[in-house]
Amino acid sequence: MRHFKKQTFRTTVIAGTLALLCATGASAAVLGTGTVEASALRLRQSASTNAAIIGTAYRGEQVTVLEQAGDWYKVSYAGAEGYMHGDYLNVTVNSLGSGVVTVSGSLNVRTGPGVSYSRIDGLSNGTVVELTGQENGWYAISYGQGKTGWVSGDYIRLGTAAGESGTPVGTALEEQIVAYAKRFLGVPYVWAGNGPDVFDCSGFTKYVYTHFGYNIYRTASTQLLNDGRAVSRSELRPGDLVFFKNPGETKACSHVGIYIGNGQFIHASSGAGKVTISDLTKGWYYEKYVGAKRIL
Repeated sequence: MRHFKKQTFRTTVIAGTLALLCATGASAAVLGTGTVEASALRLRQSASTNAAIIGTAYRGEQVTVLEQAGDWYKVSYAGAEGYMHGDYLNVTVNSLGSGVVTVSGSLNVRTGPGVSYSRIDGLSNGTVVELTGQENGWYAISYGQGKTGWVSGDYIRLGTAAGESGTPVGTALEEQIVAYAKRFLGVPYVWAGNGPDVFDCSGFTKYVYTHFGYNIYRTASTQLLNDGRAVSRSELRPGDLVFFKNPGETKACSHVGIYIGNGQFIHASSGAGKVTISDLTKGWYYEKYVGAKRIL
């Protein structure tokens, strides 16, 4: 456990977990959770004491922390998104583990996940950072004495030594998604089941991804048509959604699961009557496979 302090607010990094409280928008990254330390803490429309008040949280209550904005945090609380001052939040930041910068020159640290965001710092080759989130190929990082920001995943190698062999961006999160999905093996299949006690196929995939802060569509067809980006069968990686279609089906697809590697996928199966693991390389699922989408 690593403790950071910036001005008067505290941030705690817990490695190896993504215990996210809720989904906060399409493919949104969640930084962590915050516990209110003031008797009453106002949720404001923007990061300013002059901004409109849209809610109030009280001592001991928890909020979902979306991102840091200077001395403020953007948070989700009671169904609303806004800003709370960091002086009064004890924040627990989720971590994907450590990474090392691999760049010739300097790696730009930005305020958000993309080149359109402002540059706030630069990191030299070999710098070790803590990976606290991931969105659209970028990592949220923590480094130095409580500094935070975003860097391109193209220049981050997972692990803690610059010389070790590379791991593709997202591998740590993919493994966590697969491990979390496997917790539900044997849970009964029920049509329209949203979990965690019963699932249908798309209810299962949505439930798993919601746990990691990704708000995907509810049905198999809308997931296929609207979520993530398409990948070929030969490009499949753990965590990818895989889709199937019954003969004569008029919708885009009729079934969805999560690829777990080695030609297998996990899904809530009406045929098996439960969450189970099936082979993607032969039989019905091989023949009726219609595509895959990568959410990460």
